[in-house]
Amino acid sequence: MNDLKKILPVALFVIIVVTLLFFISTKRKANKEIASNFEIIDFNDFNFLEPVEDYELNENSVICFFASDCSLCSYEAKQLKKEDFVPENLDFIWVSSQNRDSIVSFIKSNDIAGVEHFKFAQIEASVLTEKYNINEYPKGLIYKNGILCHSFKGLISLFTIKEHLNQEIPN
Repeated sequence: MNDLKKILPVALFVIIVVTLLFFISTKRKANKEIASNFEIIDFNDFNFLEPVEDYELNENSVICFFASDCSLCSYEAKQLKKEDFVPENLDFIWVSSQNRDSIVSFIKSNDIAGVEHFKFAQIEASVLTEKYNINEYPKGLIYKNGILCHSFKGLISLFTIKEHLNQEIPN
């Protein structure tokens, strides 16, 4: 009986560790599959509010998926607008599945109309959730020279974006 009392805690510990490792590896595998959806963004899915002729992701870009009623999205937009130094070749593409009026309301309420490096687009809700697996906000993707180098969930600073853009992209 004493041997069983000694072995039981160790056995429980091993079971818990193995279970955690299984869930972590499953989550990582799912994240890699989701990331593969972002490797190439199909701009035909986006309906830009301002005409953008044949926009290509050939420079550094941050795609920010947002909802107009998301307070974190509003905060992020205001913070990124305030940044003193945004690299000339960096675009922020704000994408929402909400209607045009909601997107315009977001732009006006956050005083971000006319920010040179901000572009706004609408996307079909089904495409956003099924193709890009976006179901919470804010969420974003950072591209360096058209190649996905980082995805993020929640707030991000320009400093962090620049750090990712300065890193080498693995082949």
